[in-house]
This record gives sequence, structure tokens and C-alpha cells, in this order.
Amino acid sequence: MFSKKNRIMMIRISRGEKMKTILKQFKINGFRNLTNVTLNLNDITAIIGLNSYGKSNVIKAVETGIKFIKASLDEKMELMSDTQMFPLLKKNAGTDFSFEFTAEIIDDNDEKTKVTYGFTCSWNTEVSDAGIKEEHLFIKRGKFIERDSSTAKYKSAQKGRCDALIAVDENQLVLNKLENFDNLHYSEIVKALNNIEFYVERHLDASSSFRPTRFTFKNSSADFNLNDIPRTIWRIYERFSDKAKNLFNSFHDLFPTIDSIDCGEIPLSEENMPDIDKSQFLFYESIYVLRFKDSKLTQPLTFNALSDGTKRIFLTLTAAVLADIHNCSAIVFEEPENSIHPSLLQSYLRILDKLSGDCKIIFTSHSPYMIQYLDLNDIYIGLPSKSGETDFRTIKKPKRLMKDAAKFDQSTGDFIFESLSFSNAGDMLGEYLSDTALDIDDTAVDDDDDWLNDDGGDE
Repeated sequence: MFSKKNRIMMIRISRGEKMKTILKQFKINGFRNLTNVTLNLNDITAIIGLNSYGKSNVIKAVETGIKFIKASLDEKMELMSDTQMFPLLKKNAGTDFSFEFTAEIIDDNDEKTKVTYGFTCSWNTEVSDAGIKEEHLFIKRGKFIERDSSTAKYKSAQKGRCDALIAVDENQLVLNKLENFDNLHYSEIVKALNNIEFYVERHLDASSSFRPTRFTFKNSSADFNLNDIPRTIWRIYERFSDKAKNLFNSFHDLFPTIDSIDCGEIPLSEENMPDIDKSQFLFYESIYVLRFKDSKLTQPLTFNALSDGTKRIFLTLTAAVLADIHNCSAIVFEEPENSIHPSLLQSYLRILDKLSGDCKIIFTSHSPYMIQYLDLNDIYIGLPSKSGETDFRTIKKPKRLMKDAAKFDQSTGDFIFESLSFSNAGDMLGEYLSDTALDIDDTAVDDDDDWLNDDGGDE
């Protein structure tokens, strides 16, 4: 139950665009050590592999592609000039960055429309200038944007062809410019694509997120404000009480001794405000404190008394609820097994799926424990290769894989990860997996090239 002290600070939480975008597939090329990567999304999709084999690179590539769509012209140039993103392997050096996604867009009448959108841009290097070289949009089976390095066209009439010329800057997407064309018969789809949401949860240390916050930067995002969990919980409860109750009940399912959760408001006076530059910061009139009551304790405690792992679990559950509220298309949880005991992992994954609604969930993991609680058809395995490119494959023969793992008295997860530890992992696991998308004959790893897959320890 929530306590309400004095007035409530109301901050609007938007439900997002009218159109709901359900992601189905990503295609990536020319990013770090990634070549011709296709990721088909189920309700839950897991990307597994050993450390430094490119799992985080896939997430970063998708994040960069979505960010590029929503970026200003200057921000687009910055992205195309970011050397940390460049493909620097001998095999893929100089390759343009290509990003494409397929989605199902659902309108207010629950009518579903399949769309595929993508673009290709060149990196800003010493031998090439940055610029958008290709762009396309297909709605159902029809072409609505067609662009190459010299011309850009779009479909201007419902019964016409995609042949209307449009002038765009070399660093501007046609999709962005069409957002201002309100008379287009597919304008709502264009707006939905321009506002697609993709969120990566990276709060490995959640401790600071439960401390009361008195001010924040004025330009900070309100959509995923996980740096002040008590304030966010207050907002969710005021606007979406059912979702807040589901969140608390789910937390109780994982930790049954926690009987109740209470969020209290504490008003602040002007004289207690810190002396800092008010032009850059937004000052709150209240702070919020999140407390819990445990059946084993004599009195309620603040969430700061919980373990770091337990706090991160509550944070990730909150992130899932926010993803549902904001019609987020996909949310990523990196290494969720690090914050929870293996015995709770299955329930934890189920609860995240429930709280996130239609939002797709993507996990990255280097733990064999994750595999035993997932559908093997939802898993992508990252294999090493001689070229340094990561070879992502799906499991095509799950029954044979489980049967062979049992012959060695191993879980399926242990069998996979033990195989991944060998240089010929591609040969050992190849009979169970889909064909490679790489232009290689052998997936054996060259140990001297391991550092090329390292993105600085984010894995």
C-alpha cells in the first residue's frame, strides 16, 4: 500500500504513439566484428557465447541503428565518425554499415501491417566520406522508399508507384523527412518508425538508483528514468496502478517473505535546495522513499537495506514495466544471471516476459544456467572464426543436442559451453546448428585475434 504525504507530484507518462511496433527481425553488416548477422526475434531471444565473442556488439549495432534513425544531422555525422564502431578486421575493413529491421505495426483497430525498413551508410574514414548510400522501405509487399547514392524516391500517392523524387541531404534519411508529410496515406507508419524504442538495461550496480534524488539534468529522459526508482515507482502507481501492483506481486513471488512495499513522499523546502546552477538542473519539490516490510523483521526498511542483487532484480522488473507502458519495441538485459540465484532464474525470466507485455526481450549471457530455462529455438550461439568475425547460429536440431548432452551426463548448457571452449567449436556443434552466414570454410578461432572482438569489457 502507498502512503501519500501532502501533495502528489504529477509527471505525465506518455503511452507512446498510437501505432504499436512489434519487432520481428534485425539484419546487421559492417559493424565492429559483425558480418551478415540476422537476428529473428521471438518473445524471448537469447544471445549466448563466451566472453569477447561479440554478443554486446550485436546489441550495440542495433542500438546504433535505431539511434541513427532518431538522430539529428550533426548526431548522424558523429555516429558515422565514431571509430569505436568501425569494422577493423582484415576480413571486413572498409565495409559500409547496413542496418535493417522487419516489424509488425498494429494500429488502434488491431490491424497488422508488415514493414521492412533499412539503410546503408559509409563510415567517415581517411579513405571514404560519411554519407547515406542506400535506403528502402517496404510496406506489405509494396516499395515506399527507394534510394541509392544518386537519387531518392518515395511513394506519394496510394495508387501510384515509388517514383516521386525527394531532395535530401547526404546525411539525412528519407524516413526522417517524410515524417513532416502529414498528407501521406502511410504517414502514421512513418511516424511509428521514426519513434521506435529500443532500450538496453545496463544498471549492473543498482545501489545508487534507490537513493532519493533532489534534482536532475533538464535534458534527462523521463521515459526510462531508472536512476531514481522511488520517484519512478510513485509515477507508475499514480498513472498505472494495476501495473504497479503486478510489479509488487511479481517481486513477492520471487521473495515471498516481503509482505508489502510502500512509497512515501517527503516535501522539500526552498531553503534546503543546494546552491548549484539552476539553468542546467531541474529541482524537485519532493523526494520519495521506497520501503518494504519483511515477515522476518520487526519493522519496515528502505530498499537500500536489500542486497545489491535484489535491488538490481527490482530495477529490471521496473524496466520491464516501463517498456510495456511506453510501447517499447524491445528491451535488452545483459547477463541477468549475475543478479539472481540459479534456483530463481526460471521464475525471473517468466516474470520479465509477463511484465513487459508485447515488448520483445533479448538476453545476452555467458552462463550455461540460462540455457536450461529457455526454449532452444530462441537461442543464438556465437561461434569464433579464423577471420575474427562472430558466427551467430540458431539451434536447428534441439532434440539431438539434448540427447547427446545427456550421453555425457551433462546439461545442454554445460555441453554447449564446454564445446565453445575448444578452438574447433564450429565443428563440434555444427551438426546441431543452422548454416553459417559467413564466407568462411572453417570456424576455428585464431587466438591471436581475440582482442579484436573485445569491446572494452562490456560483455
